[in-house]
Amino acid sequence: MKNPSTSGSVAAVAVLGVSLLCGLPAEAQDRFSNERGVLPRGTTYQIRVPENWNHVLINDLDFAADPDSPKYLYWLSKGYAVSGTARRSEQPLGYDPAKEIDDLVTVLDVFEAKHGKPNRTIQYGSSGGGYDALMMAEYRAGRIDGAVAEQFWQLAPPPPGWERMRDS
Repeated sequence: MKNPSTSGSVAAVAVLGVSLLCGLPAEAQDRFSNERGVLPRGTTYQIRVPENWNHVLINDLDFAADPDSPKYLYWLSKGYAVSGTARRSEQPLGYDPAKEIDDLVTVLDVFEAKHGKPNRTIQYGSSGGGYDALMMAEYRAGRIDGAVAEQFWQLAPPPPGWERMRDS
């Protein structure tokens, strides 16, 4: 994985943490471009880029499922672009981290084709998305500059299908 500067990493983590505590003024909610679509595998994706984009992208497995969540709106208000997917309907029984990662990388490709390459890309995730963030850092390190894994299954065995990612 690239070695981002300490100040950049600390700032990204601080923004991610603070965002959970802050609201967003209503007037800031519509100051971004919005794209929603379906990837070739049938996964829904979404991309939002604020007018004041700071050239940092936060990619999240769950973004397209709830793009108006306060944390995403807060990040947008602070200049961060946000992209990601929605979990597929066959989860948790059909959980396949390798395919989830492929979808997240495809979203990065779509983003870069339309908006250019960000200066930094952070893979964020919570719970299963946290596992995916760690897997992006391990197996697709060249595509991201950092990962934030929040609330992933602590002290529990990996979910079914986890070993497929290791072998792909």
